[in-house]
Amino acid sequence: MTELVDLVRAKISKTANLYIHNDLAQAVNHFKDSIDRMEAADDRAGISYEYMACGMMIAFAFEAKINFLGWKLIEGWREFQSWDEKVKLVCEQLGIEPDWGVRPWSSIRAMKRFRDMVAHGKPLVVKHEEVVVMKAEDLNRRVDLTANWEKGCKPHDVNLGYDDLQVVWHRMLKASEIEIFDTMTRGEGAIILLEKIPATTSQPEALPTAAPNSPSTQ
Repeated sequence: MTELVDLVRAKISKTANLYIHNDLAQAVNHFKDSIDRMEAADDRAGISYEYMACGMMIAFAFEAKINFLGWKLIEGWREFQSWDEKVKLVCEQLGIEPDWGVRPWSSIRAMKRFRDMVAHGKPLVVKHEEVVVMKAEDLNRRVDLTANWEKGCKPHDVNLGYDDLQVVWHRMLKASEIEIFDTMTRGEGAIILLEKIPATTSQPEALPTAAPNSPSTQ
């Protein structure tokens, strides 16, 4: 005989505020911390890729922050506008006039150019030929295989981008008057009790639970 237990009928409300700019900012910090540890240990193995990833995340984080502010402040915001148009609209809304020729804005633009270079990667063949006059032992046919992306994420540039991302974000938040808490990824939940169902009342049968490896759970 099945034992009867008291039940309740309740309304459960949940809201998840998922703001990806926080995840991307954490990724920036992750790669920057990794770079700092490698630099401190004079460990150069693969460090260019750490700078590459950090530079990419800086660019992604900035655009995500722009999308967040646009969504918060501009009715009918469209995330899939061009980068320049989105930044222009948000800055106009905030009363900010970026000077792309100087920091902090120049660093953000540099990381955006780098991001585009990597995102739209394409083959490149560079040919060089010259006639030189020098000692035979000084002749060198070594080919420079430094890629453009390496030039775009030099340590100095990435470090500037890291610092200036924080500066620009704080300026924008101050101008927007949005509280820091309202920019955070967070969850909210509530339970409203609608009815108590005594054990003596006919109770709804519980649905069978599928086995973990059954087809219905795949």
